[in-house]
Amino acid sequence: MNTIKINQFTIDFYPLDKQAPTAIILPGGAYLMISDLEAQPIALEFLKYHIQAIVVRYSVGNCTYPLPLEELDETLCYIEANAKDMNIDIHQIFGIGFSAGGHLLANYYTYPYFKRKSKIMLKALVLCYSVFDLNDLNTDNINYIRLYDMMKKSICTNRIVTEEKLKDLSPINHIANIPTFLWHTTNDDIVDCNQSINYALELSKKQIPFELHVFPNGQHGLALAQDDDCIKIWFHLMIHFVNKYMNEQDDF
Repeated sequence: MNTIKINQFTIDFYPLDKQAPTAIILPGGAYLMISDLEAQPIALEFLKYHIQAIVVRYSVGNCTYPLPLEELDETLCYIEANAKDMNIDIHQIFGIGFSAGGHLLANYYTYPYFKRKSKIMLKALVLCYSVFDLNDLNTDNINYIRLYDMMKKSICTNRIVTEEKLKDLSPINHIANIPTFLWHTTNDDIVDCNQSINYALELSKKQIPFELHVFPNGQHGLALAQDDDCIKIWFHLMIHFVNKYMNEQDDF
């Protein structure tokens, strides 16, 4: 693993000794921290499937939008500029995000107040128990309500949270036309599974290719879910989905 500093953030690069598809990993953590469970373990699992991996340790805690999007964009620009040295084919890259990282990934191509510099078009999006609608975070748990309040303030301009700002920040209102794999658990008590179900319904309306898996009896933040035989198959299912789109022609 190689850690590369890009301005005020770092990426962790897990290379193979030959050119191969590459996964861009965005861990969760409510924009308040980076979940290590959704970082290195995910990258090492990709290596087993002969897929290189890059973990983006984007800014958290003081990360008013569009800063996290800019850092994802800077990552892709860095890859473009160094693809030969990194042994990366820029036409075989996909993104995977967990929870808040999925929210970030889903927003990358469509957030209305952000202009991308990178020309890289990710071949697929993998969105794991992700947040898609910041105006519809249903929970009775006071601790999670406080967590969401902190997250919303962290990513809102001037820390002023309004319904209109949250609408703009919600990927469900501006969906990217990219094949998308989603998974969630029915009793996730932090991010309701309806977030993924509703997002999938929007993908269906727009005729965007997608695959959705909703598993029973799993808590939030399972990552690889290695201890649950029912849920851990998500990774193999995701690899199969992503591989279908790796060799499609880009527009640039």
